[in-house]
Amino acid sequence: MGFDVFSLDAANAAQSANNKANTNLNASIALLQMVSEMRDFTQQRFNDVITGLNNRKHENDALMAEINDLKAQVAGLQRKLYEEEQKNKGIAR
Repeated sequence: MGFDVFSLDAANAAQSANNKANTNLNASIALLQMVSEMRDFTQQRFNDVITGLNNRKHENDALMAEINDLKAQVAGLQRKLYEEEQKNKGIAR
């Protein structure tokens, strides 16, 4: 009967150790899943930021093209105005 008590204690200790190991394993798996999800989230956020920056660059390039067109128009109008002023100076003399 004494051996049965020792066997039962050993079996209980082994089962308890097994339960603790399973709990630790489950916690480790959950932690790895959270780390993986966080890495995926961070990578997606980084990709979103890069996409946003690229979109902003294209918008800025389009705006700069419009600004350059307007500068060219203003320069053309200034040239015409100067020519008209010169022509009018010649008429006034």
